[in-house]
Amino acid sequence: MIRKFYTVLLSLLFVTNTPLFAQDINGTLDHDGVTRSYVLHVPANYDPGFPVPLVLALHGLGDMATNFSNVGLSQVADQEDFFVVYPQAVADPIFGAAWNNGAGSLGIVINASVDDVGFLDALIDQIATEYVIDLERVYCTGFSMGGIMTHRMACEMSHRLAAVASVAGPLPDASAANCPTERPMPVMHMHGTADGVVAYADGSFSGFDAGLTGAEETVDFWKTHNGCDEVMGITMLPDTAADGYTIETWDATGCEEDGRALLYKIEGADHTWLQSNNDVDANVEIWNFFDQYALDLSTVSAQTIPTAMAKAFPNPFTDQLALEVPEGQFERATLFTMTGQQVADFSIAGNNGKILLNVQDLNTGNYFLRLTGKTVQTVKLQKI
Repeated sequence: MIRKFYTVLLSLLFVTNTPLFAQDINGTLDHDGVTRSYVLHVPANYDPGFPVPLVLALHGLGDMATNFSNVGLSQVADQEDFFVVYPQAVADPIFGAAWNNGAGSLGIVINASVDDVGFLDALIDQIATEYVIDLERVYCTGFSMGGIMTHRMACEMSHRLAAVASVAGPLPDASAANCPTERPMPVMHMHGTADGVVAYADGSFSGFDAGLTGAEETVDFWKTHNGCDEVMGITMLPDTAADGYTIETWDATGCEEDGRALLYKIEGADHTWLQSNNDVDANVEIWNFFDQYALDLSTVSAQTIPTAMAKAFPNPFTDQLALEVPEGQFERATLFTMTGQQVADFSIAGNNGKILLNVQDLNTGNYFLRLTGKTVQTVKLQKI
């Protein structure tokens, strides 16, 4: 087939976007020869004209994504307008669903052959091809084993995650020994001092060495790794609920760049995710922490922008932007600012091969290119 080279003139057109109602969607993703599943919560006020943050929420050992989706994070997502995806870990025949978080005992790591880091990386891409995701505001949180996996993600996915938060799942020894972050990471950790499953003091699992650090050691690691001040600010939170718990926050400040190390020390709490009837709601605290941080993709070397279906180049671009699109897949190409303002819209229906967009009137800065048609794709671009 002979591919034609089309030039599409810049046109500024108004597009009406209709918000969707909140919904949970069951999805699958084939990765590394395995069909993986997940539950995606679409926030109630999602508007495809505006890029929206994404939170990965990882369940604990033996749990299910469908169950963990009831933890309360989706309700906060509807109020604050962000996506939450609850991925499902692969089942181990003895322990049940388990993340390959690198932790283990006597040289044994559960699901050691499973590429969970790669799966979660690919999952971000898949969701970003279907919805308008703000790729500078992707976060990860998790409970227990999912929290441990979250710390591993902080070490190995700092080029994709703006911040992370773990509940009752400390840093694995393996990650403490090798944590190749590309930038200081904002890290929040919540842990009960009476945790009988993953011990607050030393990270032991039901009394056995599990290759984990303790809660305070975890935060000390991130404090040092992020180049923070040695002395942490300690604050006692108001004891407003009759739950038998009191909470201190240990906050490491003065860190390099956007680095942070924040501990919620929950006196008297067992292995739990705090809810609205406690002194603090973990769901609210986690989002309030995430909401302070955004990743500057221009500063990291391993940018991973979904381009499996169409390609946009050069990136960064100047006065013209070229697209390579498969035949019949896309009808429109729309450019948005990082705050969600539409600044350009192009009709590309009937065109395939290479298309030139005249974008000389755009200001310099970062943009999202939204391609729509039979499939949907979002690409982050920069004009210089």
